[in-house]
Amino acid sequence: MSDSAATLEELVKTGAFLSGETDFRRIASALAERALDVTRADLSAVYLYAQPGFPGSDIELECRRGAYRIPASIPGSSGLVSFIEDCRETVVISSPEPGPFSDILLSEGMESGIALPLRTRMSRIGILILDSRHPSHFTGDRFTFLDSLAAVASGILQNARLYGELRDYVKRAKT
Repeated sequence: MSDSAATLEELVKTGAFLSGETDFRRIASALAERALDVTRADLSAVYLYAQPGFPGSDIELECRRGAYRIPASIPGSSGLVSFIEDCRETVVISSPEPGPFSDILLSEGMESGIALPLRTRMSRIGILILDSRHPSHFTGDRFTFLDSLAAVASGILQNARLYGELRDYVKRAKT
């Protein structure tokens, strides 16, 4: 099987796995875990917007995988968060150079990183960040897998959020 076929197969498996869940927190946790496992990264973290309806709000750590200490939040004013909000694009760092996106590297010793927006057309959800101790780790099929996974997971997370809101509304209406 070619690398592209294997990447597509992993994306389908992961998408099916995530879509089988309706709990927002479990989906976020599974996203961090699967992204780490499939890409063989050293660290994976899902950060969510503290105030999704307000541009420039901080992002707060929801879940992480990997044995590294990482920040509990990243300011909305950081170059990384501002760029992702404005451009809605993935950011990749192949080596640890100082710059506006250096907060992608969440822990000391990381050599490369990727930050992917988690959003739908109508909603900002958060940012998925993965780091590796190896330079240029997030290229080729890893990039393709993660970029596609972030798009699929964003829809699943938004549906879970809406499902939770509807469930809460029905509970309140019954009482």
